Amino acid sequence: MRFVHLHLHTQYSFLDGAIKIDDLINKVNNLGMNAVAITDHGGLFGVVEFYLKAIKEGIKPIIGMEGYFTYGKMEEKKKEDSPYHILLLAKNEKGYKNLIKISSVSYLKGFYGKPRFDFDTLLKHHKGLIIGSACIEGIIAKDIRRGNIEVAREHAALFKELKGEDFYIEIMRVGVPDEDRVNDELLKISRDLDIPIIATNDAHYLNREDHVAHDVLLAIQTNKKLEDENRMRFPSSEFYVKSPEEMEELFSDLPEAIKNTVQLAEKIEYIPFETGKYHMPEFDIPPEFSSPGEYLKHLVEEGIKSKMAFTEEVRERINYELSVISRMGFEGYFLIINDIVKSAREMGIFVGPGRGSAAGSLVLYALGITEINPLEHNLIFERFLNPERISMPDIDIDFEDTRRKEVIDYIREKYGENRVAQICSFNVLKAKAVIRDVGRVMNYDNSDINKIAKLIDADTLEQALEKSEELKSFINSREDLKTLFDIAQKLEGLTRHHGIHASGIVITPDDLTEHIPLATGGDNGDRREVKTQYEMNILEKLGFLKVDILGLNTLSVIRKTLEYIKEPIDLALLDKNDPAVYKLLSEGDTIGVFQLEEAGARSILRKFKPSNFSEIVFVLALIRPGPLQVIDLESLIRKKEGIERVRYPHPVLEEILKETYGYPIFQEQAMLIANKLCGFSFGKADILRKAMGKKDMEIMISLREDFISGAVENGLDKETAEQVFADISTFASYAFNKSHSTVYGEISFRTAYLKAHYPVEFLAATMTSEIGKTDKLKRYILDAQRHGITVTPPDINRSGFEFIPEEGKILYGLGAIKNVGESAVISIIKEREANGKFRDFEDFLERCMGQKVNKRVVESLIKAGAFEKMDSNRRKLLYILNNSKIKGKKSPQKGLFQKEDEKIDVEPPSEDELRNYEQESLGFYFLTHPMKSYQHLIGSVLVSSYHLEDYPDDKLVICGGTIISSQKKKSKNGGQYYELVLEDLEGSYRVTMSETRGDTYRDILIKTNSIAVKGRVSRFGNKVGVRAEEVYKIEDIPAILKRAFLIIDVEEMDDKQLEKAHEIISSFKGSLPLFLLFRRREEQLKLKSLTKVKFDKDLIDTFTREIGEGKLRFVF
Repeated sequence: MRFVHLHLHTQYSFLDGAIKIDDLINKVNNLGMNAVAITDHGGLFGVVEFYLKAIKEGIKPIIGMEGYFTYGKMEEKKKEDSPYHILLLAKNEKGYKNLIKISSVSYLKGFYGKPRFDFDTLLKHHKGLIIGSACIEGIIAKDIRRGNIEVAREHAALFKELKGEDFYIEIMRVGVPDEDRVNDELLKISRDLDIPIIATNDAHYLNREDHVAHDVLLAIQTNKKLEDENRMRFPSSEFYVKSPEEMEELFSDLPEAIKNTVQLAEKIEYIPFETGKYHMPEFDIPPEFSSPGEYLKHLVEEGIKSKMAFTEEVRERINYELSVISRMGFEGYFLIINDIVKSAREMGIFVGPGRGSAAGSLVLYALGITEINPLEHNLIFERFLNPERISMPDIDIDFEDTRRKEVIDYIREKYGENRVAQICSFNVLKAKAVIRDVGRVMNYDNSDINKIAKLIDADTLEQALEKSEELKSFINSREDLKTLFDIAQKLEGLTRHHGIHASGIVITPDDLTEHIPLATGGDNGDRREVKTQYEMNILEKLGFLKVDILGLNTLSVIRKTLEYIKEPIDLALLDKNDPAVYKLLSEGDTIGVFQLEEAGARSILRKFKPSNFSEIVFVLALIRPGPLQVIDLESLIRKKEGIERVRYPHPVLEEILKETYGYPIFQEQAMLIANKLCGFSFGKADILRKAMGKKDMEIMISLREDFISGAVENGLDKETAEQVFADISTFASYAFNKSHSTVYGEISFRTAYLKAHYPVEFLAATMTSEIGKTDKLKRYILDAQRHGITVTPPDINRSGFEFIPEEGKILYGLGAIKNVGESAVISIIKEREANGKFRDFEDFLERCMGQKVNKRVVESLIKAGAFEKMDSNRRKLLYILNNSKIKGKKSPQKGLFQKEDEKIDVEPPSEDELRNYEQESLGFYFLTHPMKSYQHLIGSVLVSSYHLEDYPDDKLVICGGTIISSQKKKSKNGGQYYELVLEDLEGSYRVTMSETRGDTYRDILIKTNSIAVKGRVSRFGNKVGVRAEEVYKIEDIPAILKRAFLIIDVEEMDDKQLEKAHEIISSFKGSLPLFLLFRRREEQLKLKSLTKVKFDKDLIDTFTREIGEGKLRFVF
């Protein structure tokens, strides 16, 4: 060993270090260096990842940090104070523990722009640490630069006294201003005070040629253009990981500085990071129980008796699960989770019925942590906890999102603030984002950046280049694009910043900072949120207890619905055969229904028509990305309906795959096949399942022979056994966790039940849950209107903050009005409750105008129609507001105008103005949608946006809507095309057309508010839209209709309905030929009728009301 890098910044010096851990280890190995340190700014975020990877490759890892040090008190926060840099290296385990303490204190107590610590902190935690003087901003160099040579000596002497031979003066030769002068003084101090020197290079990037990419990274960090001369930049290209030879040559006049790096590295002891050992917090058990295991068994037996008969099968399963839990030492973990769930319920917080593979545990069901009986649904315990693959169990819990913080606060109170923290997460520069970041700071044309970003259809830039010839061709067409892509690839995968994991918290057996460095994640109320510096996977490797406390919006919706219903409903006891639920699901009427509200899911539901709970579970797995790439949906439906036969090579396979019509769509099915057909234990079957899912060929090959030989022993021929193995291997990438699908199917069922039986209350709760999200809110309001539920406009004298069900209608919530805000609404409601309803607009202004209810708030309330019952002329109210002398209830001025101005004559707003008011205040058309005048066309002539998903790609359709946006865009081949967003009364969708077609219909597009479009169904990613071929003014549609169709579903429409249909049609005779279209499943027969009919709004309305929506269609 000739030289060791002791001052080096990785990706965990966020947007400052450009060295990836893997690349560092590889380079150090290639250079023949067998030790290296990482010293990221202020934190230890990457040290465990670095340590474990270095050890694996035979490199001695040195854990360090370049801290921010103040000679004053760290609690004092003065703008003029700029912290010094200081190098801290862990000499041994004690030093590592002290690094954790110092870094944590820096964030928790000393944070001021940077995480800082002071000399008192260092004095308390210096043992086991080696200290270096750091860079030009360091604890001695900074004083020298300021001309305070004596102060620099005093500081050097202070650290020498503290650390003796474990204090080093760093000499850097990287070309920064003042470097030579500073180094001369540092060498004098070193000689005079007998302080050893070390050569360091302050490495921030891997290779010399990476300095350009690093400069771009700094521009991203500071949000500046690369060409900006005043931005932060490094002064040279020397800040890279140099070879020993380069460092020896650079310091040929100071060989001891090189030699000392090796001697320092030899001082470093290995730190015993123990993976596979668990650090579980103790759970206090009642004194009458001798151990956590005994107490857990008691709780389980008591719980199971209240849920089911304690049969021999149940007893065996319980005893088996408890034995596995005990053998792995997880009894305390189960008791902790049980306590959290039980306490949340006692606080009145809604808890989900379960999540993930935990639903496969009968123990968890007995405890009430999950609400699904795994025996009833054939769920496998080993999918959750595998006795043959020791790892921490993963019990994720859903709580209503509005009360998640209360659960975390309870855990903190129970175990202590110093033992509970949220878990850090990292935001990484990913493929598309890094292209946009680099392109922005390097001032590339937006059109080039957008084109590249759109062509990236892979996780990494390298994969994208391999996948897309068009991308490769475009990048290679210009040198500047090659440069852009090369720099982006170098920065891809670097860590942008640290955040807080959405759900994870960690609980330690003692003080967190005995084991884990802490950081802060920003303000949370009056205090700063504490989080770990180690991310979730690292904490799991180190054996700490991680609990996922997830906030689920749907649980808040369920709670709010039940509050609105005001009747006791036990959701756990709902009838799973409720016909109203399956009717709703089969019609795809699932907007608002958990996991089933997107267009793709609704379309599958309408085709598949689930008729029992198992089929809901199946659909939830089916709609996930992947399964329909290998499953033919039409064939599946034929199998479900008994039209197409399902073939099973073995009775065991029929038993396992019957519920999914022969497709191994659940991971548990692969495990059952391996177990029942091939003789695998469930533990071994889970190892196979996991290997197949991850495409781990080594494990798959090792288990393949066992699988095939086991199947052959059970009566399958070898060729068929090989095919079964191949089939489940194919499905393994897409197969879903049945346990998770089952518990989430329970939530889907509950929300479908509430929507089917209490649609007003359910939709009001759903709207309330999305009160600040315009797009989702609009979707739920449209759905309510589609169900004939009136959503009444906001009313200043009746509305609350939320949407409220009221006599079969839903009253609009004031909280959903833009620019109003919660504090203003609360102020208005308090005034209304204290002093009665507002008599008129003037009374409202006098009583409410003030700091919270300002002019902007009142303007939004007016435009939203909140004062409509006082005065329907919104323009007049806006005029009064803008000319009023009232300043609020504290103002002595009580009149609006002088007497001569009392009569106000203001023209009411036009229809267009009302629409603009609604768009400004609500974010969408509410009562004034232009398509309301053409509502009768939707479903009878035009395919609605709601049903567009039901049509296959390239199907010719006619649809329509109001133009929400219209723009001309560049296509991938350099041409141009038009893109529109149309909105009807049920949603919005994208319409594209070629430049030629767009130019042909330009006048209609410019001059017409609402249009009809004839074109082909086209999917854009996961969204459905239309490629337009013809465009019409919507008002011209009735005049160009050519024929009508009466659609008769043979299995649904009876003779009575047919007679009624004929009676209605006879009243509207006209010139359009009427055809009878008989449909049965996929078959249809078209017959021409002798009757001719006319297109008429009353005909459509009557037919829809009496016969059903979409049964009478007109075409042109």
